Amino acid sequence: RFEGYFASDVRHGYFEHYLDNKVYRLKFVDGKPITNYVEVYQRDGNVDKAIFHGACQYRDGRYVFQEGALFVDDGRLVGKWKDGQLDGTVEKHNQDGTTSTLIYDKGRMLCDLSKLQKVQFAGCSYVGMLQDGKRHGYGEAHYDDGGTYKGNWQNDVPHGNGTTVYANGDTYQGNFDMGNWQGNCKIVWKQSGITFDGYLDSNNNCTKGKLVYADGSWYEGEFGESWCYHGAGKHVAANGVVHEGTWLHGKKHGNFNKYSVGKTHVDPVSCFYQDDMVC
Repeated sequence: RFEGYFASDVRHGYFEHYLDNKVYRLKFVDGKPITNYVEVYQRDGNVDKAIFHGACQYRDGRYVFQEGALFVDDGRLVGKWKDGQLDGTVEKHNQDGTTSTLIYDKGRMLCDLSKLQKVQFAGCSYVGMLQDGKRHGYGEAHYDDGGTYKGNWQNDVPHGNGTTVYANGDTYQGNFDMGNWQGNCKIVWKQSGITFDGYLDSNNNCTKGKLVYADGSWYEGEFGESWCYHGAGKHVAANGVVHEGTWLHGKKHGNFNKYSVGKTHVDPVSCFYQDDMVC
């Protein structure tokens, strides 16, 4: 429920919104909520315990934190949220008056920057966490060839979520498994202009995802070995012609819907292909 002030039968002024045992205090102007500053409290009897002060987005019947201060038992965390979770660099203001800088990834604290160590390894300089002299936990490596890696480590190799920018400008962002690409990821090949957003198996083969080419054409669906289209998928050419159906080893095979998108729309036509040839 809402409690507050009205002007000409519309909400205008400060209101309290009671939702899920929390109190959201925000300002309305001419019936519209101003969510660039919202105070959130947990109500316990007659006591309101501060939870969050800052910017929120109200969507689908709930408030999603965007940027501000989150109150915790030993202080408050000030930073930005992504998809409702703390993400990126966060300043922690402790109750004793000290401040520390933390790195968060999707709501999970990776490290306290004040506790990172600077070490020179063969071929790279490293700033991060160590265990028994090995890179372990969150860390950033700057390689002699100009490449970088920022993310999680285990026993001296990238493991978990991280981002690598190679010397040639190619970028891999996603999951690593003991130094190897594996799992959900996004890849950008700088020279060719091709990007991939999807899933890689343990052999670096993509199983499902979206490839976007430099000319604007793209394919989204299932893949086989050597990154060839294989299984159900949709290909949109640069000229807007769409083929949607089942692919076999990189070739159209079986029933397909063919149509055009863009300035000139063409209704779908059913076609049957065998090894990329219309039958």
